[in-house]
Amino acid sequence: MALCPIAVSDAPETKCFDEGASFKQYRSANQRFTGALVENCREGDMVCVNDYHLMLLPALLRSHAKTDLAPIGFFLHVAFPSSDAYQSQTPGVLGADLVVFQSANYTRHFRQMVSRILAYESLPKGKEKGRFMDVGVFPMCIDVNSLREKMRQPEVQYWVQLLRQRYAGMKLLVGRDKLDETQGVRHKLEAFEHFLKANPEFQGKVVLIQVALQTTESNELAGGVSDVVARINAAFSTLTYQPVVLHVQEVTFRREEQGFDPERAKAIYRALTMSDEEAASRWQDLHNHVVTQIAQAFTTSFLTRSLRAHNEHASLSTDPSLVPSLDLPRLIFKYRHSASRLIFGDLEGCLGVRDMSKSAMMEMFKSGKGPMVELPEATIRVLESMADDPNNEIRVLSG
Repeated sequence: MALCPIAVSDAPETKCFDEGASFKQYRSANQRFTGALVENCREGDMVCVNDYHLMLLPALLRSHAKTDLAPIGFFLHVAFPSSDAYQSQTPGVLGADLVVFQSANYTRHFRQMVSRILAYESLPKGKEKGRFMDVGVFPMCIDVNSLREKMRQPEVQYWVQLLRQRYAGMKLLVGRDKLDETQGVRHKLEAFEHFLKANPEFQGKVVLIQVALQTTESNELAGGVSDVVARINAAFSTLTYQPVVLHVQEVTFRREEQGFDPERAKAIYRALTMSDEEAASRWQDLHNHVVTQIAQAFTTSFLTRSLRAHNEHASLSTDPSLVPSLDLPRLIFKYRHSASRLIFGDLEGCLGVRDMSKSAMMEMFKSGKGPMVELPEATIRVLESMADDPNNEIRVLSG
């Protein structure tokens, strides 16, 4: 119960969250995670933090010498709390190298919160205050391949045919949500009720099938949802028609606090009355998004972006005195026992020195070419020797 108020800032009991016992429990939980990570984290490990349960964790990890320089990524699947009562959570998240959200609106809202509450400079790509932190949009989707395999199972095909027969000639609205404060299931049902009242021609022709997933909230929301379902079915059911089918999977709930939005009823009407061509086009766009933003792609992109952000930040802010000396014996050992090597060399200032004398600059203006880089003979011989090794690939960088 100490965790839920973090994600739902409009509920009355959350207004003084930072000052109450719930926040002390929340902070204690984050500190326990920090202790476990510090104890088990090794050099080279990356830390990925998921969701509002652990918003203090990134900054806590930065406070320990063992994890201070670790790459840290943070993902939040809901909107960041908008109340000023959550100032303690905001700095906690800013300990990450990368913070990503489910949608562009969530990302924009977070940048605005950082600017307004902490007065940090917020840029389109992230925020800056002493150190830069990337902010991005990474939609968490589904395992498409796994679902495709399940669709081919005989049991699934049986239920598909059964639903086709049972609801032949009808339009179906299907919802699959957790019945907690952030999902708005009761509001969806109220919108459907309003839609049936405002558009009686659809009574008996459209069915809402709502699947409710397990959550850890109290039982109050279950009663509220069940009451709305019972009210709709009592008002619009016939001997052969039931407008709402609610399938609950052993859930417990918490009462929702927000109000009903009439725009949802209008959205239902637009969806059911659009042309077949528009419906097919919209479905294709949504389908393409789902099959490309799969769970595997999210994982790969999130890890890669977190590591890249960390490396970029380290290169911009590293104290030269903190850079360890080159372990030459280890490097030689690794070199000799590597079957494939990719070697980068910086041309200016490393392999050679660009001639910036007055005569060279004059020649540059006359010829239109940049000043030449003179490579010492010893350097050329080393590069030639390394290039002769078929296991080496050498890239020289300039500019």
